[in-house]
Amino acid sequence: MVSASGTVVRANPGGVIADASGNLWGIAGGRVYVNSVPDQTTSGVIELAYVDGLIWQENSSLLWWSKASPSDPWSPSEGTLVAPPLPVSNNLIAGVDARGNSSVVQDARGVSWNVIGGQVAAEGVVDPTTRNVRELAIVQGQVWQENTSGLWWTKAVPSDAWTSPDGPGGTSVNPLNGASFEIVGPPDYGGIADPVQVGRIIAVNGGAASITTPLLVNSISVESIFLTDSALHLSEIAAGSGPLVVNGASDLAAGSSISFGLLGTGSLPPGVLENNGTMTVSASTLTFGAVIGSGVISVTGDGSVFDVGDFATTETIQLHSANLVIRRPLLHKILHASIVFDAKSSVMLGSPAASDEMFVRTGATSEELFLYGDGTMYADLMVSGVPELHASASAIGTVLLTPSITGKSLSTAGYGLDDMTTRTNGYSTGDSYQGPCPGLQRQFIEITQDNLNISSSVPNSFIVAGSGMNSIDVSSAGGSNVLDGGTASSFMTGGSGQDVFFMDARFTSAPTFSTIVAFHSFDDAVVWGIEPSVYTMHAFDDQGAVGAKGLDLVFSAPGRPEVSFVLAGYSSADLNNGRLSVTYGHTADLPGLPGSAFVMVHGAG
Repeated sequence: MVSASGTVVRANPGGVIADASGNLWGIAGGRVYVNSVPDQTTSGVIELAYVDGLIWQENSSLLWWSKASPSDPWSPSEGTLVAPPLPVSNNLIAGVDARGNSSVVQDARGVSWNVIGGQVAAEGVVDPTTRNVRELAIVQGQVWQENTSGLWWTKAVPSDAWTSPDGPGGTSVNPLNGASFEIVGPPDYGGIADPVQVGRIIAVNGGAASITTPLLVNSISVESIFLTDSALHLSEIAAGSGPLVVNGASDLAAGSSISFGLLGTGSLPPGVLENNGTMTVSASTLTFGAVIGSGVISVTGDGSVFDVGDFATTETIQLHSANLVIRRPLLHKILHASIVFDAKSSVMLGSPAASDEMFVRTGATSEELFLYGDGTMYADLMVSGVPELHASASAIGTVLLTPSITGKSLSTAGYGLDDMTTRTNGYSTGDSYQGPCPGLQRQFIEITQDNLNISSSVPNSFIVAGSGMNSIDVSSAGGSNVLDGGTASSFMTGGSGQDVFFMDARFTSAPTFSTIVAFHSFDDAVVWGIEPSVYTMHAFDDQGAVGAKGLDLVFSAPGRPEVSFVLAGYSSADLNNGRLSVTYGHTADLPGLPGSAFVMVHGAG
């Protein structure tokens, strides 16, 4: 009797295919057998299929060959990843909860299978030969179980013995290969405790691959993904589920896409991809809330789009003559990424308010790029592979990163330094902030006795001057900044955000007089070393330099230098009408750093 088109035979548990000429095809010892004679040109065979009069064989590398008769050569000679058009069949996976239980799934014969206390049960009867089962699956009519050691066994009916392609000890080769996977959670709708293990996901020529589950899943672990002109969509994943983990080599080409949606949470970001292998992407799209892991995403050619909120810096994007577009579903967050350019590559970055750039050189062909706008940092990128990288405004709401100058470059962000003592000036990008204050990102510290004028266009900065007569101006920076004028007199100008102004009475040997301009609601002015039991505060109106007159707060104590500062635009009445408040305090002692008394004037309204 001729086998029906679409008949599939696997290496285990075996079986034969009868073609139209009466030839019997099977698998033994990893080779194709025809009429009980081994085909010595084959090896590592895991599956045979009979489709429209052709015999197809698949090996352990997921390559396929076909022929019409035993005497024909296998074609194509190198094999192909394009599988024959087999009938569509979901891989059904029963996830196991922390107690070792799963929901019931039915095979094609109507037999009910589930996991009870870590053991497989058929029609409610526990199989005593099984233990530590963490996953149960039905694939092409076969029942598969995986234990906590990552080993798989299979059977077709309850009365069969458990076997595997590698013998009775089980196989580590995941049998869940295909395009469509449906994950069924435990009966009490709790979370799936162990990662759901999936093998290879393959879809070509417009195919639609999918993984669906209605429940919280620790993670979905996939060996590799191969898509050509096809889409893989993860859906119905509850908010809080773990990532899609891809550990092996993957390939997305010719308009393919991977997306990770969340059930009923259209306003929330999509799920997370953890890529630990090399994922080659060509003219394809990734849509994830974040990409983490320790792998490489290798991008070639034009047309690839990453709709990704953020990248872990341990994940590397490598560009090979590629023009990549990164659109961002999470524009309120800072975009991080590690990107390796070549001379023919570019990145179009969706960053609608970015207007300023700052490059910090870290090596001959590496630097850190910061993008700012409206007092906000939008991107912190580690870039390498080319001697120079340029950021320019492109279409509305985008920034183009290229190894050569194209278009109008963004304004340069950084710290300007004029040393009025030595009559020299310079520019600095500062350093990453190292202190305890939340929200600060960069720092510029210049401890010297010289008189300094410091200006900043970098938001969220910590700026410290020394013991000279200093000026610090953050009016062009935006964000929230901490300005430390040093231990002598200073002139400090705030920005549009919430700023803190430091002055210091602890180390002064002469009276100091400082001025603060653009002091707003929620700003703070702090003088270190002021104790209410020692110092007396006096308030005087209309004091200070022309154009910066205001409330002068003077702190005096017997035998100590007088410390005073002017809040431009304020008066003594503001101490009583709610615009200003004055509090005294003392910071806690830290190891090797004793606490300090302080007075703080707060802009309250």
